[in-house]
Amino acid sequence: MLDAKLWALDAETGAPVRSFGAGGSVSVGSIFAGQSLTAPPIFVPRNKVPRGGPATGRDLILIGISGSENEVRGYFSAYDANTGELVWRFFTVPAPGDFGSETWPTITSGPFANPFSRGGAAPWMPPAYDPEMGLVIFGTGNAGSDLDGTHRAGDSLFSSSVVALDVRDGSRVWHYQMVHHDVWDYDQASSPVLFDMTKNGKKVRAVGAAGKTGWFYVLDRRTGIPIIPCPERSVPVATTMVALDGTPEILSRTQPYCESDAFVPQGDRTLPTGEYINPIFTPPSPPTPGASGPYLFPNLVELGIFPSVPVNNARVEPGNFGGADWTPTSFNQNLNLAFIGGNVLPVRFTGVPAPAPTGNKGNFGGWFSFTKEDQLAASGTLTAMDVSTGKIRWQVKTQYPAYGGTCATAGNLVFLGESDDDPDNPFNVRSYLSAFDARTGERLFRYRIPGDAPIVAPCVTYSIKGRQFIAVAAGGVLWNYGRGNNIHTFALPNH
Repeated sequence: MLDAKLWALDAETGAPVRSFGAGGSVSVGSIFAGQSLTAPPIFVPRNKVPRGGPATGRDLILIGISGSENEVRGYFSAYDANTGELVWRFFTVPAPGDFGSETWPTITSGPFANPFSRGGAAPWMPPAYDPEMGLVIFGTGNAGSDLDGTHRAGDSLFSSSVVALDVRDGSRVWHYQMVHHDVWDYDQASSPVLFDMTKNGKKVRAVGAAGKTGWFYVLDRRTGIPIIPCPERSVPVATTMVALDGTPEILSRTQPYCESDAFVPQGDRTLPTGEYINPIFTPPSPPTPGASGPYLFPNLVELGIFPSVPVNNARVEPGNFGGADWTPTSFNQNLNLAFIGGNVLPVRFTGVPAPAPTGNKGNFGGWFSFTKEDQLAASGTLTAMDVSTGKIRWQVKTQYPAYGGTCATAGNLVFLGESDDDPDNPFNVRSYLSAFDARTGERLFRYRIPGDAPIVAPCVTYSIKGRQFIAVAAGGVLWNYGRGNNIHTFALPNH
């Protein structure tokens, strides 16, 4: 909800439940403060909440907040599902004196005072919940502002991380940060997925998270420690980024490099055109003299939505769409495989520090630019990752980025929305729902979506009277030609 309100509706009539909050709603945040809601709320019944703490005996609604790009301080909340009362709240940017506050600078005066209050790290996608352990596990957004870290020296906890909270009181149990001092918008946008896996002959409770970095992080659900190691490795720190008041950019000297296979390219490669793609963690830089490009995508400039801007000509991958962006990951317990939709889309990260905070009006600290040449280099991947070894079992390349995410069934199927060029119409991109053999990656089924509305969400599967159904939403977005707002449903034959 753009107005950051959480509503309770009667499931039979759709009418607001007047006993919930103020006439049926509560304000989780304020649109005037740059906050909104982009994740569906998660319901936890009281019999799935361990005893102890303020959540005892309550049905809960769990929800995060959006707004990292608007210089807000992120938080995750639990509400009483019957009354709308706020039960607890965890701030994803620690205040001075709190655990993790040493990863933020102490600035007490001037326009950039109290950087924690604008720190971002908004948990803007749905969490996962383990009722046996009483853990709420979610990914966090990037630190604010995205490309400019000049006034937030340090690792910027708990941004670009996976965080586990005790559902009873909202206290931190553990965290794992994928990207220190994030200046690439490499937030953990893909929701975590819970699974039990076999490692060295033993059953392990795990949580997996597909990162914009291109790694699938496999963490111990009890501790947050990587099961497949991600040791720290030195990264480039040379940068000419300097704020207007002379404050230099101080980058993290190391970043986690997982020993698992990357599911998308991580740069340091040359395209057939001869253009070089810089490796992951290449820092943003000021504009290259005389160079210009689109703010985001060329078609948005052509439509007059965004302008052309000065850009840094160095191309880096993964870009700010990943890797995996909001694309949910699915898991097949019998095969020990996670299925990840990936985006291959190099980007030009251009850093332009603002002279002062923008007052919750939006500040990327620069811009992301994709030229038409960059878009021609774009593609997608569907990857089956063995979570015990971190090795790719199989991978399918798609012509366009795989934004929609995956869903898997016990019948060893994996579904993904994908697109390709229309040979009969150069101004159209065809849209499909495809089914693959989860064991081999063989494409078994492909249904073209009427109107070619793109699929940018995963399907869901359910059964009615023993008959299995698959449903998926298709709707238009600015970077696709197709339009539509429909739900398409498929079913196995009756027997």
